[in-house]
Amino acid sequence: MDPLKLLATLKKVRKTRNNLKVKLDLIRVEVEATKKTLEQTIEAKKEITEAKDVIIEARNDIIEAKNEVIASKNKEICSLQMEFLRAKGLLSSRGIFERVLQNIHFEQPNPARTFNATATCQGIEGYKTGRWTMAVKSAHTAHALTKQAKVSEYAKYVFGVLCAEIHGSPWTTNAVQFSDSLVDEEKLFLEALCKEMGLIT
Repeated sequence: MDPLKLLATLKKVRKTRNNLKVKLDLIRVEVEATKKTLEQTIEAKKEITEAKDVIIEARNDIIEAKNEVIASKNKEICSLQMEFLRAKGLLSSRGIFERVLQNIHFEQPNPARTFNATATCQGIEGYKTGRWTMAVKSAHTAHALTKQAKVSEYAKYVFGVLCAEIHGSPWTTNAVQFSDSLVDEEKLFLEALCKEMGLIT
């Protein structure tokens, strides 16, 4: 082979090799730059996600704190309402039973304008309809041990006991006060009526 041609070929090879090397170096630089950009992007997204988690946790803490404050205020309001009712004597066992008797009186057809607790007790046996009439009869059937006593007689007896001692010590069920003069069966009878009124659970 002609030495001059061989020399020219070698020069071309060297030039091509150098060109490829330059291109490869450029590609490496671009790849490294792209890789670094991707890593920075991933790190930034990770930091954003962590920041969002912190914000969400802080919001949840605020919501929980607000709920606790609301629950505390509601408890205070309920307590104040209970104290108000106690002050009015409406949560004594006598007050509750008298309220039930008033409801019985006024749920009857054409009730008398003037309420009388004893007269209402006397009439319960003959009343056939009404939520509170049925509640008293149901409580009497479930809890009165003296089954031979008619519901009217039993209601008059319990009301008489309550009238003899208007205020009793607080009883264990929620905030309703029951007279200490009541025996267990009479407390259960009144408890059933309190549940009907939504005063105890």
